[in-house]
Amino acid sequence: MRLNTGELLDGRYKIINLVKIGGMSNIYKAEDERLTKICAVKELFYNPEDNEDNQYAINRFREEAKLLAELFHPNLPRVSDYFTCGGCYYLVMDFIEGMDLESLLKKTEKRGLSEDNVINWAIQICDVLDYLHNQRPNPIIYRDVKPANIMLRNNSDKVVLIDFGIAKKIEPKGTVTAIGTMEYAPLEQYQGKAEARSDIYALGATMHHLLTGKNPVPFKFPPIRTFKPKLSAELEEIVTKALASKPDYRFQTAKEMQGVLLGLLSSKKISLQRGKSSKPHFIFDSEGSNLLEDMTVSDLIEELKKGNKKAASILGDKKAKEAVGALIEALKSKDSDLRCESALALGKIGDPAALAPLMELLELEKTSGNLKIGLALEQLRESIQKKEESFWDVLVNKMKEFFIKE
Repeated sequence: MRLNTGELLDGRYKIINLVKIGGMSNIYKAEDERLTKICAVKELFYNPEDNEDNQYAINRFREEAKLLAELFHPNLPRVSDYFTCGGCYYLVMDFIEGMDLESLLKKTEKRGLSEDNVINWAIQICDVLDYLHNQRPNPIIYRDVKPANIMLRNNSDKVVLIDFGIAKKIEPKGTVTAIGTMEYAPLEQYQGKAEARSDIYALGATMHHLLTGKNPVPFKFPPIRTFKPKLSAELEEIVTKALASKPDYRFQTAKEMQGVLLGLLSSKKISLQRGKSSKPHFIFDSEGSNLLEDMTVSDLIEELKKGNKKAASILGDKKAKEAVGALIEALKSKDSDLRCESALALGKIGDPAALAPLMELLELEKTSGNLKIGLALEQLRESIQKKEESFWDVLVNKMKEFFIKE
């Protein structure tokens, strides 16, 4: 039974809304009224008619709480509380504002995500896996790396590895049960022999899925460039090595794989810096512009309505005529940068419906007292009257003079 909005748990945690439904638990967004902060509350599912399954689920839940309470890493959620209430079990942890990578992949209509984003995220996951695998006295094997368990924080390129329900401390001479997600797990994990290199395989499977947009099939991963011919051969080689069927043929540690990915990223930087591009595409800004490039036009329009000026710029580059209405509306924004990007985007799209709103904006800018804008507007009118250039080319060039500072 789901918790209701406003329901208070343990006299402290006020439920705001349901965030995610899982196979064994639900995740809620809640407010910690004692500390006046937002948190995530994880509620365990259990079957009261099956004592054996019930106890198994409870033990796993307790182990997750204990594991996370002992860990501290920027790419892991922090646990702050664990309690029972009304016969149910709850775990309280950091609330991650963002979206899991599986959901993000669906928003791109499964075309696959950009190479540079996937490299960046994989480097971060390697770092957290290295941290887990080097816990002492007993290493921790995560056992379920997959897009659904990686959260991308809003307005950032930072990812967080979530859901430690099946992570396992490896005791000396101990055994590990065959738990995981079938499509991402290596053969040795099915055999109950999961180890650190099993997580490396799962990360390779995750990267393959994110890059191709194709749902993985157990043990069958076609060459990535079959689907994305422009992908670098070096990245395909890295993913292929991580997916080797025999652990000895994979990267032997997460740190080793991270080093190779960092080397690839470094070589891409050098290549771009020596080329014509003045802004390498893999560099992220605070609004995640590289991430936006993977979105559909409809999602970009939604981002524009939220005031995201990068979305306006990308819509202009895409010449997305279906965005004209939203861009015209954005010309009324109080944010001068958003007005600027929206105006430039409309100029690039060249839809006649944008002419009157753009000229109105230019008149408003002129009456603001900026002499440079007033002069440029007059030059614009003269150029159009003389038909020296196409109207939209002139308009875009003049708007750049109006809005873009040296």
